[in-house]
Amino acid sequence: MNSSPHSRYPNEWQRRAIWSALSALAICFLIFMVVAVIWIMANVVSFLQPILIPVAIAAILAYLLDPLVTRMSRHGLSRTKSVFLLFTIGTRDMAPACNLVPKHQSRERTSAVHRQSARSGGRFNLSL
Repeated sequence: MNSSPHSRYPNEWQRRAIWSALSALAICFLIFMVVAVIWIMANVVSFLQPILIPVAIAAILAYLLDPLVTRMSRHGLSRTKSVFLLFTIGTRDMAPACNLVPKHQSRERTSAVHRQSARSGGRFNLSL
């Protein structure tokens, strides 16, 4: 063994190996952190999805209807009255569509009852 005071430990090859290992460890840590942040953000977004979807729809509608509100306000209406008028028109036009949903559900429920009754041989059974 060479134990002279002039020998350098770690030698050049060992220093390169140590720095390569440290660099690989740092890169693995950075990759882990990026994956962890993406995973956490995905969980937060999926948790907040019931809130974010209506907000996104409202933002899209506001973006699409802003030119119409601006045009209406240029022709004499205030911006508040323009928004209120558009909201009223939209509500009036959507009310018949919202009225169709319960009718459709009622028809589906009635047909499901008839199918269940036919399967059970004329006896209606509410047990699951």
